[in-house]
Amino acid sequence: LKLSEVYDFLEERKYPQDTKYINTQVLREIDYYLSHTPVEPVAYVSYQRFAYYGKEDPKFRVTFDFDIISRRHDLSLESGRYGEPLLPPDLALMEVKFAGAVPLWFVKIMNEFGLSFHTFSKIGTDLKKTVLKNNGIDEFLLTGFL
Repeated sequence: LKLSEVYDFLEERKYPQDTKYINTQVLREIDYYLSHTPVEPVAYVSYQRFAYYGKEDPKFRVTFDFDIISRRHDLSLESGRYGEPLLPPDLALMEVKFAGAVPLWFVKIMNEFGLSFHTFSKIGTDLKKTVLKNNGIDEFLLTGFL
């Protein structure tokens, strides 16, 4: 979406005209939520992403998010992409989405590389880091606990 289309949607509920690459169901869910819940920006979170999906099973998706940054000030999107890193620079977040059970072939790959499933929230990690910083605690002392 163009930035102007984002603001048109958020402020006036004007849907974008070109929805070829947009999941309109997600737009409807956001529209419904915003019509029932007052919201305001409190954090900026940005990341780079590589996204893949299964050729034989398009419901199987894997994304790799890296260079994840956040900030709690200057939340205008026009301000550009800057902020504090949420993860060390040599780490990436792999997210796996699938319908039903994890495919056996993927479990084998996970086992081969010693990977396991964990939950991770970008906004939750930002909040934890903010609370730690506001209390004078160096979050890198707690690496592995965030």
